[in-house]
Amino acid sequence: MTPLQNLRRNFGKVLTGTFLVSGLNLVALTLNTNALGLLMFGQLMVIQSVTELFSGIYSFNTWQSLSKFGSDDLEAGNLSRLRKRYHFALLLDLGAAILAALSGILVFLFFIETFGLDQSLVSLGIFYAISAGFQVRSASQGIFRLTERFEIPIMFNVAEAFVLAVNAAVLWWIDAPFAWYIYTIAIVHIITAVSVSICGLVLVNRLESAAGRSDAPDFSRREFLGFAVAVSANGTIGIMLRRGEVLIVSALLGPAAAGLFGVAFRGAFLLARFANAGKISIYPVLAKLVSAGNVAEARLTVWKASRPVAGIAVLIFLAMIPLGRPILEFVFGAEFGAAHPNLLWLMAGTLTNACLFGAIPLIELTIGASRTLIFACIAFVAFLLAAFVGMSNFGLIAAGVGSTAFFFTMAALVIWQIQRIRAANLTIAPSQDTI
Repeated sequence: MTPLQNLRRNFGKVLTGTFLVSGLNLVALTLNTNALGLLMFGQLMVIQSVTELFSGIYSFNTWQSLSKFGSDDLEAGNLSRLRKRYHFALLLDLGAAILAALSGILVFLFFIETFGLDQSLVSLGIFYAISAGFQVRSASQGIFRLTERFEIPIMFNVAEAFVLAVNAAVLWWIDAPFAWYIYTIAIVHIITAVSVSICGLVLVNRLESAAGRSDAPDFSRREFLGFAVAVSANGTIGIMLRRGEVLIVSALLGPAAAGLFGVAFRGAFLLARFANAGKISIYPVLAKLVSAGNVAEARLTVWKASRPVAGIAVLIFLAMIPLGRPILEFVFGAEFGAAHPNLLWLMAGTLTNACLFGAIPLIELTIGASRTLIFACIAFVAFLLAAFVGMSNFGLIAAGVGSTAFFFTMAALVIWQIQRIRAANLTIAPSQDTI
């Protein structure tokens, strides 16, 4: 099977799950907005955004590190060393989750009014923040993807989305109080994350038992951590962009405005799931090609996979110009039609980013994750400048301009770099990401 065929097979699995998850999330979003109304939905968005912001800031995205370094272990048949890498990654996930929970608790205790929330919501915010302490699924997802068992995380993602949609329907049907939304959503996330981690532990142990335990030489934790830190720093900027924008709107214009912006945000980033599906599918394929020294073939695979995505992205954006507002009003209610300008801004950015689903991993695996981190920092400056100018001069209607500026800047830098990747880059990738 060629790398492109392998990618298509993986992408087909992930894309099927993504369609199901996105559809179920849209159902849950529709029910929640109609049941809660603009103000309470905005409060829900702010509580979730604070918690998810810290989860993203501290996350090491260890699945990418396992894909990069675990490929060597699989090729060498060294499953004992892979198990050691996995356990180290799991510890990183656990530490990051605990820090995220503690940070969220502190924010809700002392700074909740900064984001336009009332003191009466402190206990609910703390409860939701505690759920972040259980989000340790990244390492297990990395093992599933590395061994091309994509159906396992897909199963959990679909099950979680289904339960959240049913939960939203039940809460809407019984006219449940706002607190029930916080409690039930947090509990669903906790159960899913713990279940994924247990399955990851079981799989790693079974793989090692099947291959035979060995006294594997230890791996370089410094190198593994260096790559994880560089990748996570890049992810931190992304999460600050996605969650921070909602919090900025809430702090400046109140939770009702955050609810309006949040609908546009959720709608646009449903599309980002498809870009993430592509990245999840292509990362192990590229990691194995780069590990074998086939950089030219990796570049060709990225190019062939990206062309149809770019064409579809253009068609989707053009369709949303006339259809976006009617869809928002029909699905969420007339008052949410005002989110259309921000939907377009955000979609322009997320669709551009979708086209880079293979290019960014290729840079991380050949040159190093520190290079994409530098690009993300430059793009984040563009985000801050555009967001400030947009919000200052046009208010809520231009709240999404910052995201567009970020993704456009990132795209220009990534495309420039991809043209300069050569096989010789393989020799400098490890040294650039050590700490």
